[in-house]
Formats: sequence, C-alpha cells, structure tokens
Amino acid sequence: MKAILRLTLILLAVLLVAVLGTLSFVKAKQASDFREQLDRSGVQAKDLRGQIRSLKGEIETLEEKLRELAAQNALLAAQQPSAEPPKTAGLAQSCPAPGPNRTLDQAQFARQPLEMRYKPGVLRVSNDGQSAIVSAAAGSSLKIGPEIFDLVRIHFYRPEGGQVDGKPVSLVAHLVHRIASGQTVVVSVPIRESAFQHRTIWQILNNLPNKGAPEATISNISIDPNQLLPENLSYQVYEGTLPVPPCTEKVRFYQLRTPIGISKDQLERFLMRVKAPSFKDSAIRPPAAGKAA
Repeated sequence: MKAILRLTLILLAVLLVAVLGTLSFVKAKQASDFREQLDRSGVQAKDLRGQIRSLKGEIETLEEKLRELAAQNALLAAQQPSAEPPKTAGLAQSCPAPGPNRTLDQAQFARQPLEMRYKPGVLRVSNDGQSAIVSAAAGSSLKIGPEIFDLVRIHFYRPEGGQVDGKPVSLVAHLVHRIASGQTVVVSVPIRESAFQHRTIWQILNNLPNKGAPEATISNISIDPNQLLPENLSYQVYEGTLPVPPCTEKVRFYQLRTPIGISKDQLERFLMRVKAPSFKDSAIRPPAAGKAA
C-alpha cells in the first residue's frame, strides 16, 4: 500500500512539472509574439512619420503655388477697369447726354411684382459732386420673376429740369442692382418736397462728406433701404442709361409712381453739399419723433 502511495505522489509531481513547463512555454511564446507586434508597430509608425513629412512638403509646395496665383490674380484685377464708382477721393465726370428711353412692354412686366429683400447695414456714403452715393449692405437683393439682382448702391441725384416723366420732383433715389450676367436694374424712387423730414435721408445727408472726399463709414448708424420705398410699389418700366457715373447703358428702370417726401431744408442741404463748393456747416436738426416721412 505504501508503495502505491509513493508511486501516485511521484506521478503527480511529474504531472505538475509538465504543466508548469507548458505554462512557461506558452508565456514565453506570448511574450515573443507581443515583441514582434511591437516591432511591426514601430516600423509602421516610422513609415507613417515619413508619409506625414512627405505630405507636409507637398502642402507647402501647393501653398506656395496658391500664393503665386493670388499675386497674379491681384495683378490682373489691378489692370482691369472697375465698373463701380470710385470710393476714394475724386469727383465724377458728367455722363454724355443719354438717348431717348425705350418703353418696354408694360403688360408683360406688370405680372412681375417687385420683391425687395433688403437688409439694414452700416452707413457708407460718398459725394462725387453729382450725387450722394450709399453703398449697399451685402445680402440685399431684388427678386423680379425668376431673376434675383444684388443691390449694389443707392444714388440720390437732382434730375435735369427737376422733373421725371414731366412731373416735378425734388430728387430721385436710384437703387442700383446687378445680376451675375451683367444686367443692371434700377428701382427709381421719386422724392418730392413735403412738410416733414425723412429720417433715413436725414441720416445720410447729415453724414455726407465733402465733394471728392473718401467714402465715409459711420459705424453707429444703420441704413435700411426699405425705408426709402413708398407703400405703393406700382411702376412703369423702360430701358435707358444711368444719368450718373458709371453711365451704364441698356439699364432696365422700374420707375415707381408713388413718391416719398423730404423737407425743404433737407433738399437745400443736398443741393449745397453736392452741387456747391465744399464747405463745413452745422448739422441740420434731426426730425422730430413721428414726423419722418
């Protein structure tokens, strides 16, 4: 019996040694595999770093080419004549006498209402010696049928003879729009003398720079082109030429039938600042609350 017990213990000891040896072998194999994975990962990381350096070099080369192209475009743009009126110091040249306006099909255009999509913007105004010019805020547009025109600027000028279509007016506001194709469209608003000041026009005239001075930006004043429109937007349409620079031809005019009003002193201020030699004077009084036209 004792011999059998000793034999059993010997067998168990041999089995334990075998198991421990197997476990040691498995752990060694796992450690070896892990080291191989680390080595492969190191090689891959080295390759990725090389690719990143190569991409950085390509990006720097592309950026240099873009800078060269930008410089070339800037040079070409500087050589191209601008279609916009100058926004720096200078006086505008007179436009040649325009030919007769061409009346368009009123029935065709009557089916296309004017859909103004104007946005308020910081007042930017200049004085070219013939008109007061307000630069429009980005994003303002006019929709006529399927066409959408961007509002570019607003001209205030004194029409020849003080009349539009045989009717007396004090001033005219031309809201000048343009589409990508180059077509220019103007919404023409007649302005007549009234008993009250027009608040928006007061803000423009009260900040109008001297003739030929650079465009003035009045950051604390916002101008909304919608305030320059009458409630009734009925119109007649014709084709003609802009009466002030850039004297664009074949312009489609939407002549509103209903005028807006300005006071006598506003009209006098416009004529003095735009038509007379440059001078410094005291500001006109702002319109009283509820008295704006």
